[in-house]
Amino acid sequence: MDVDQWDKNDLEKCIYCRYYSSLILDKFPELASTGDILPGYPGYVAVGQLASIFTSPGYTGMQLLECIIANDTSSDVCSNSRRISGGTKYRSNGLISSYLPYVCPSCVVAHDEVSGSQEAILKAFIEWFLKLDKPQRREVISILGDEDEAIKLRYSLVNESTKAVEEYRKIRATTEQQEQEQRRRELLGN
Repeated sequence: MDVDQWDKNDLEKCIYCRYYSSLILDKFPELASTGDILPGYPGYVAVGQLASIFTSPGYTGMQLLECIIANDTSSDVCSNSRRISGGTKYRSNGLISSYLPYVCPSCVVAHDEVSGSQEAILKAFIEWFLKLDKPQRREVISILGDEDEAIKLRYSLVNESTKAVEEYRKIRATTEQQEQEQRRRELLGN
């Protein structure tokens, strides 16, 4: 992916996504040790990917539990959960506007290895989920479920991540102003 073309907005998206991911690990640190859904694609990253998608305006419920119960990744009840994979290759399309490339470059490679098969990635996620012990499953559902508490948690992650980006903007503006002042002093010999 061509990161030489990044601008300030890309950096802000990166900060947002990385902060969002770190908040998930702060709230659920044991997810870091739950393994990969695919080689190089940690389960906690998939949780963050789904959580970030299902906080965006206009998305309906994820229905993850219903999808797992249905045991058929091609079923209608799994249609929202299949969005974990995005349905396209990241590297060939230069897609850096979504969560995954900012958080986990090895996940992009793993994703692209099975790209074109949203069902394969969802199936790998479900297999990972089913291998978790029951308390870990409850934690995953506490963030990815359709209940009010899970939705509130996802929105709180969005709010905290947005605040991190706002703080970055303030610091960047202050730093740029200080640099301009220093250049001005250097030019005037002060």
